[in-house]
Amino acid sequence: MQGVDRLMGILTSLSTNPGGLGITEISEMQNLPRSTVHRILRALMEYRLVSQDNQTKKYRLGMGLLRLTVELLNQNQLRTIAMPYLNGLAQSLGETVYLSVLEGNEALCIGKVDGPQGLRYFVELGRRMPFNCAASAKVLLAYLTKKKAEEILRSNNLQKYTDKSIVNKDELLQHLAEVRKKGYAICDGELELGTRGIAVPIFGADGNVVGSISVVGPSQRFTEAFMERAISETKKVALRIEEELGARAG
Repeated sequence: MQGVDRLMGILTSLSTNPGGLGITEISEMQNLPRSTVHRILRALMEYRLVSQDNQTKKYRLGMGLLRLTVELLNQNQLRTIAMPYLNGLAQSLGETVYLSVLEGNEALCIGKVDGPQGLRYFVELGRRMPFNCAASAKVLLAYLTKKKAEEILRSNNLQKYTDKSIVNKDELLQHLAEVRKKGYAICDGELELGTRGIAVPIFGADGNVVGSISVVGPSQRFTEAFMERAISETKKVALRIEEELGARAG
């Protein structure tokens, strides 16, 4: 287990430093001898999980991790079923569409279809979504049991991204009750100023929430009329995905 902990520590350090790190930097960050760091890096490079820049001699995450990630996503039944529908939804609405799931106590984006505008948002493939701000994460949290929701909130800080972010636990729980009542969640500048988004849940054959679909774009395009349309179309897409999930489960 010590070896696994060291390996994961090094990969984590590299994941948060896209410019790369030298052996001494990694050694100091992980409190490990340089010789140990070098040995682990050599092993990771054999599997292309880490690469080294020929000029700077710094280490970065390797393409082998991307290959493993792609294989993992391809094995995800929800994503396989959902992606064609997400493509259609993005084309119909003209905005960026995301698929998110609950992984442990985190909400992760596992699918993304960019809108024609090509704008860049906080949400990216593999990104952890904050439960107090992102519509995609809020709608996942809203449909969990109270015990599970509180467990998640205990393990996640309610970070303030903008002045609109909900950072009070009781206020968030009250907000989640409204989400359940409406059947969808809205993010209005809580994560990024100038953006709005909606999200609806996807339920599995057992009736439990298994994912969420969200639509995000600039506030000026997300008028009340457009949001009503986006919510309606996204709910229809979620229902079609649920029907396929149920058919495959049966």
